[in-house]
Amino acid sequence: MEAMVRDGLRWLEGIEDGTLGTADLYILSQKMDPVLIHLIIKFLRKKYPSIKPEAAAVMARLVDLTSNYPEIVKHMKDAESDPFPSGLPIPIISGNSIRNLRKCLSSSWRNSRAET
Repeated sequence: MEAMVRDGLRWLEGIEDGTLGTADLYILSQKMDPVLIHLIIKFLRKKYPSIKPEAAAVMARLVDLTSNYPEIVKHMKDAESDPFPSGLPIPIISGNSIRNLRKCLSSSWRNSRAET
Protein backbone atom coordinates (compact mmCIF):
# COMPACT_ATOMS: atom_id res chain seq x y z
CA MET A 1 0.00 0.00 0.00
CA GLU A 2 2.75 2.45 0.93
CA ALA A 3 4.52 1.79 -2.36
CA MET A 4 1.30 2.36 -4.33
CA VAL A 5 0.75 5.75 -2.72
CA ARG A 6 4.40 6.73 -3.16
CA ASP A 7 4.37 5.66 -6.81
CA GLY A 8 1.09 7.50 -7.42
CA LEU A 9 2.49 10.74 -6.01
CA ARG A 10 5.72 10.32 -7.96
CA TRP A 11 3.75 9.70 -11.16
CA LEU A 12 1.53 12.72 -10.56
CA GLU A 13 4.49 15.00 -9.84
CA GLY A 14 6.41 13.55 -12.78
CA ILE A 15 3.67 14.56 -15.18
CA GLU A 16 2.83 17.84 -13.53
CA ASP A 17 6.38 19.09 -12.93
CA GLY A 18 8.11 17.27 -15.78
CA THR A 19 10.50 15.53 -13.40
CA LEU A 20 10.12 12.16 -15.16
CA GLY A 21 10.38 11.35 -18.83
CA THR A 22 7.65 9.40 -20.59
CA ALA A 23 9.65 6.17 -20.53
CA ASP A 24 10.07 6.46 -16.75
CA LEU A 25 6.39 7.34 -16.33
CA TYR A 26 5.44 4.26 -18.34
CA ILE A 27 7.68 1.96 -16.30
CA LEU A 28 6.27 3.39 -13.09
CA SER A 29 2.71 2.99 -14.39
CA GLN A 30 3.26 -0.75 -14.76
CA LYS A 31 3.37 -1.02 -10.96
CA MET A 32 0.28 1.16 -10.41
CA ASP A 33 -3.40 0.33 -10.19
CA PRO A 34 -5.16 1.37 -13.42
CA VAL A 35 -7.86 3.18 -11.45
CA LEU A 36 -5.22 5.34 -9.79
CA ILE A 37 -3.76 6.18 -13.21
CA HIS A 38 -7.24 7.07 -14.43
CA LEU A 39 -7.88 9.25 -11.38
CA ILE A 40 -4.60 11.14 -11.76
CA ILE A 41 -5.08 11.80 -15.47
CA LYS A 42 -8.67 12.99 -14.98
CA PHE A 43 -7.47 15.19 -12.12
CA LEU A 44 -4.74 16.75 -14.28
CA ARG A 45 -7.16 17.35 -17.16
CA LYS A 46 -9.52 19.13 -14.80
CA LYS A 47 -6.78 21.14 -13.08
CA TYR A 48 -5.15 22.17 -16.36
CA PRO A 49 -7.87 23.06 -18.88
CA SER A 50 -6.53 24.11 -22.27
CA ILE A 51 -7.36 27.78 -21.61
CA LYS A 52 -4.69 28.01 -18.89
CA PRO A 53 -1.21 28.87 -20.19
CA GLU A 54 0.47 26.50 -17.71
CA ALA A 55 -1.59 23.62 -19.13
CA ALA A 56 0.45 23.37 -22.33
CA ALA A 57 3.42 21.57 -20.77
CA VAL A 58 1.31 19.19 -18.68
CA MET A 59 -0.98 18.31 -21.58
CA ALA A 60 2.01 17.87 -23.91
CA ARG A 61 3.48 15.34 -21.46
CA LEU A 62 0.14 13.50 -21.23
CA VAL A 63 -0.24 13.41 -25.02
CA ASP A 64 3.34 12.18 -25.39
CA LEU A 65 2.80 9.50 -22.76
CA THR A 66 -0.49 8.21 -24.17
CA SER A 67 0.69 8.42 -27.79
CA ASN A 68 3.90 6.48 -27.18
CA TYR A 69 2.38 4.02 -24.71
CA PRO A 70 -1.18 3.09 -25.77
CA GLU A 71 -1.29 0.61 -22.87
CA ILE A 72 -1.90 3.64 -20.62
CA VAL A 73 -5.07 4.44 -22.56
CA LYS A 74 -6.17 0.80 -22.34
CA HIS A 75 -5.63 0.83 -18.57
CA MET A 76 -7.69 4.00 -18.29
CA LYS A 77 -10.57 2.47 -20.26
CA ASP A 78 -10.43 -0.68 -18.15
CA ALA A 79 -10.41 1.44 -15.00
CA GLU A 80 -13.65 3.19 -15.93
CA SER A 81 -15.51 -0.02 -15.15
CA ASP A 82 -13.73 -0.46 -11.79
CA PRO A 83 -14.97 2.22 -9.37
CA PHE A 84 -12.22 1.81 -6.76
CA PRO A 85 -8.54 0.91 -6.93
CA SER A 86 -7.84 -2.44 -5.40
CA GLY A 87 -6.77 -1.81 -1.85
CA LEU A 88 -6.72 1.99 -2.09
CA PRO A 89 -9.77 3.78 -0.67
CA ILE A 90 -10.02 7.10 -2.50
CA PRO A 91 -12.34 9.62 -0.83
CA ILE A 92 -14.04 12.31 -2.90
CA ILE A 93 -11.64 15.08 -3.89
CA SER A 94 -13.10 18.53 -3.66
CA GLY A 95 -11.74 21.36 -5.73
CA ASN A 96 -8.93 21.04 -8.20
CA SER A 97 -5.80 21.49 -6.15
CA ILE A 98 -2.85 19.16 -6.08
CA ARG A 99 -2.87 19.59 -2.32
CA ASN A 100 -6.26 17.86 -2.11
CA LEU A 101 -5.04 14.89 -4.14
CA ARG A 102 -1.85 14.64 -2.10
CA LYS A 103 -3.88 14.87 1.11
CA CYS A 104 -6.19 12.14 -0.16
CA LEU A 105 -3.30 9.83 -1.04
CA SER A 106 -1.46 10.60 2.20
CA SER A 107 -4.60 9.94 4.23
CA SER A 108 -5.02 6.57 2.52
CA TRP A 109 -1.39 5.79 3.26
CA ARG A 110 -1.76 6.74 6.94
CA ASN A 111 -4.91 4.62 7.22
CA SER A 112 -3.15 1.62 5.73
CA ARG A 113 -0.25 2.05 8.17
CA ALA A 114 -2.67 2.17 11.11
CA GLU A 115 -4.25 -1.13 10.00
CA THR A 116 -0.91 -2.98 10.10
